[in-house]
Amino acid sequence: MENEVLSPVNDWIFKLLFGDERRKDMLINLLKIFIELPEEEYELTFLDTHLKPETEGDKLGILDVKVRTKSGKIFDIEIQVLSEMSDKSCNLSRYIILLYFIKPYRTRT
Repeated sequence: MENEVLSPVNDWIFKLLFGDERRKDMLINLLKIFIELPEEEYELTFLDTHLKPETEGDKLGILDVKVRTKSGKIFDIEIQVLSEMSDKSCNLSRYIILLYFIKPYRTRT
């Protein structure tokens, strides 16, 4: 039986690899490629990836991975596949990984 190689740029596989508490070390290693933080900042807490609709006409949005650092910075990590790329290709250099810095919503008090 031949094993199939699953592409890490598939949204579901990306979330499985980097959005799971059991593989937090993989996400930390990925983040270290893109951003330089003090080591203690890599103490991450996974957050809900669902963006709730704010108005009746809004749709539910789902992020790939959303985490908070020890100091409260929030990161949204998204995988984007270039439209001309084949789904079969697994060459990570041909894909874009986007890292968004999200400012937390402030509620009025």
